[in-house]
Amino acid sequence: MRRTNRQRRAYWPSCQRVTTKEQLVTAGRGFDIPPFKTMMDFKVWEDEGPPKGTNYNFPPRGDVVVNVVGYPAPVKIGTQMYAQSTICKMIALYARQGKSMDAAMDFAEAEIEGFMRT
Repeated sequence: MRRTNRQRRAYWPSCQRVTTKEQLVTAGRGFDIPPFKTMMDFKVWEDEGPPKGTNYNFPPRGDVVVNVVGYPAPVKIGTQMYAQSTICKMIALYARQGKSMDAAMDFAEAEIEGFMRT
């Protein structure tokens, strides 16, 4: 069923309510949720977690710094940086392949310039 713009505008405020967000996070069992502080106190985090004995840092706890890949880039570029793993590739070039920091940053710069052309 396709929604009209009027229906979409009427539906959107209901998605912004905390109870609606919590229902969506709970339905997804906390998987792949953006790291927004407003979503870190939901009850799902008390029940969900990785297998015992593994590392666990989601939701962020203690001194963990929340980072969204591509921020503060415009959405069009940030989503491509996330989807193409630009930051991870840049780190791998430097840390695993032994490239210089400048070479790794040049790689990322070229990637981002490509995203700007598309």
